[in-house]
Amino acid sequence: LLRQLAVPTIIVTHDALDAVGLGDVVMVMEHGRIIQHGTYETLLATPSSQFVAEFVESNAYSGKVKSVDAQGDAVVSLKGGVDVYAVLDEVRADTLLVVIHPWDVALLKTPEMGSIRNVMKGKILSICPLRDRVRVMVDAGIQIAAEITRASQDVLGIKEGDEIYAG
Repeated sequence: LLRQLAVPTIIVTHDALDAVGLGDVVMVMEHGRIIQHGTYETLLATPSSQFVAEFVESNAYSGKVKSVDAQGDAVVSLKGGVDVYAVLDEVRADTLLVVIHPWDVALLKTPEMGSIRNVMKGKILSICPLRDRVRVMVDAGIQIAAEITRASQDVLGIKEGDEIYAG
């Protein structure tokens, strides 16, 4: 109906999926202030804060840069004592926001799989079915959400409380 009428409309929601489905431009407010606006794709690609990253349902962690090599590969220390490797275009500050999209997280039964650089052992906290996928929350020193296909869930044979590796 909104698209048919082509009337400017403001919709207030706490649901990112509603914002994406109904809006051309999304404005994210925190404590009564607009902290970022743009398309959903822009918010997803370059969230300006942990709040925005979590609004678009991504994993977001504050981190401190421990070291950077000549190629821009960095070791970043996250809360909980977890270190991750990251590729940085440039280092602007010692502290940065590390964003990991749930669909970019692989769940593994063993840590020796392919070229994944960041592999963390953890315990499955919850498994929540989504449309055609499953969201799995893992406690690996940090809580990390992974989205996998239902077929992958069946192959892994996972359940709450199982140990798993998140990569």
